[in-house]
Amino acid sequence: MVSGSCKEKLILYYGFDRLEELLRYEKVVLQPDHYTEEELCFLKNGGATPLAYLSVGEDPGSDAPWCIPGKRSEWGSFWVDPRHPEWVARLLEKTRSVLAKGFLGLFLDTLDTAAEVSREGALYLVKSIRNEAKKAYILANRGFALLPELAQYVNGILFESFSTTHSPWYARLPEDRLRQNEIIAYYLKTFGKELFALDYADSEELRVFARQRARNLGLYPVVSDKHLLFLS
Repeated sequence: MVSGSCKEKLILYYGFDRLEELLRYEKVVLQPDHYTEEELCFLKNGGATPLAYLSVGEDPGSDAPWCIPGKRSEWGSFWVDPRHPEWVARLLEKTRSVLAKGFLGLFLDTLDTAAEVSREGALYLVKSIRNEAKKAYILANRGFALLPELAQYVNGILFESFSTTHSPWYARLPEDRLRQNEIIAYYLKTFGKELFALDYADSEELRVFARQRARNLGLYPVVSDKHLLFLS
């Protein structure tokens, strides 16, 4: 078991098992169906805080009434209308379900998609999730268009692709994107939230670049592969 002072702050891992390795981290973002209640208890007893993945703005089902026809992400999931009452009810039920299972918080993904469809709807949905989750830890993935209001509903913000990208291949971002992201990072610091940078790399050189740049700019670095199966 890893002592609290030696733990790394965060990992996103979308695979299965590897419980002992996950104990190296304070917070672990997991796919909620990949772990049992017993496994979540093991992680919590070992000092880890499991956060359940929750997609706010996208859904894999094309026939669902909340999906927007023809609007799909690079992963094949459909954009949704965050204002749709059935989608809101679905996410609130998922929130109740994962917290009852033993997760101690949520990771809200695809906020940018939801905000592009309806900023007001996305904010209402996040507020509703916060009210349902009560004092559970909520980590937002980006969602910068929802600031400053978003900050009052979350405990932390993850800046995905802060320094590198995996599309169409693993590489550092162009210099203009790096400068733009640096400006955003300074803006994020004004909200007093935990800040993390998620970057993608397939070489040690790229991993070192991403980690050092995040730390230099005040974000805690997380570096993985594009499928989030790498425990750094």
